[in-house]
Amino acid sequence: MKLNKKMILDAAGKIIDNSSISELDCERLSSELRIELSEVKAYFPDKNAIILFMLRQLHEEITEIIQDEKEQHQTPTQAFNRMFIGLDYLFEAKSYYLPVIFYAETKNSQEENRIALDQVKLAAQKALELIIERGKESKDFKIRQASEALVENILSSFRSFVAEKQVDRKIREAFDRLKTNLKN
Repeated sequence: MKLNKKMILDAAGKIIDNSSISELDCERLSSELRIELSEVKAYFPDKNAIILFMLRQLHEEITEIIQDEKEQHQTPTQAFNRMFIGLDYLFEAKSYYLPVIFYAETKNSQEENRIALDQVKLAAQKALELIIERGKESKDFKIRQASEALVENILSSFRSFVAEKQVDRKIREAFDRLKTNLKN
């Protein structure tokens, strides 16, 4: 079987969603992909390399959302809404990205991973700052707060919103498993 990015990302995501990010490693990935450990190690020598790959994929996807927003030539309010709908959809469809972003070891891991994590955050921050500045200039946003501080508040609120949705999803899944087990 020839490995591709989507297969690897889906398998790593499945491990994170079904267990936790702390369970993600080369052995589990090879098992999930049903390939030899040596094949995985040819691409990813360790867990840090897997996480780096996932962060780079996330950066690509966020960049696509930002680019899509820029190409629409919308009002700042529409752009703001469209960006958050895109990000919400991304994190709903690929919830495994959240633990990768918020995983303490990602922040404390190799410099390359920290840089990739910073690039993900910076891309979102810059895009939001541009929308906010456009909104201030066009008088769509009547905000006096500094754009950087506003972006931090927005991202913090978005993190909370996404975390709540993820908890709700996990509770629903657990409840569904319980109902299934009770029927059997």
